[in-house]
Amino acid sequence: MLITLLSSANAEDRFVDSDDYKEPGFKKCFINDYSRLVEGDDVDWVWVANGVKLSQHKVALTSVIGKTKEAKRSDKKALEVALKDEIQDMDAHGGSTLKMSACIYDVDDANFGKRFIPFAGGHLAQAGLGVEIILKDGGRTVAMLRHYAREGNAKEDVSEEVAEDIIEFIEEN
Repeated sequence: MLITLLSSANAEDRFVDSDDYKEPGFKKCFINDYSRLVEGDDVDWVWVANGVKLSQHKVALTSVIGKTKEAKRSDKKALEVALKDEIQDMDAHGGSTLKMSACIYDVDDANFGKRFIPFAGGHLAQAGLGVEIILKDGGRTVAMLRHYAREGNAKEDVSEEVAEDIIEFIEEN
């Protein structure tokens, strides 16, 4: 179902046609080809190789890197812990193990001063984290995800939110 949707996506649903991609401060991480990413449901931008059912595989986190000056060692550790916890809670499957690499492309500390912005202040005041994920089966890339979330006042809160969203996507697709 999702794979069919991904391959028949409208041009306006593609990441490279989005305002996110076109904004002057666009931050890249380690996805080399953004043209395959399309709008996702719970994860912002996704691509899954044709015929691949992510939920039929186990997942192992191999690396978490930071590509932005703002990404501190503690941010990488918080994301690593959150992803490993979520992976551990996944149902075990008999398929091969997908190797997951994560790259932090954006980090925003909680900013209580933003709470007073009309209509969006409460959300904008929360901590934010942008992550790209690449899943490989052997040496073959089978999925690429790009996701940004805001949650809570601490990096651990937003790391848990991002990890939940990513693993939930894998479990449902």
